[in-house]
Amino acid sequence: MSAWESRPNKPFKGSFNIRTGREFNQKLAMKAAEDGLGLNEAVQRAVEQFVVAR
Repeated sequence: MSAWESRPNKPFKGSFNIRTGREFNQKLAMKAAEDGLGLNEAVQRAVEQFVVAR
């Protein structure tokens, strides 16, 4: 049984925290601003691309 299968069956709340280094956080915020996006929107798009690409 995988670790995923042994987890309790509880609903996802739709948000989570990630930890990045300060420099990466700054680069991400600057790139998002350059593209006219907020930080959350930029991260959501990146995560969606990661999931879809799999």
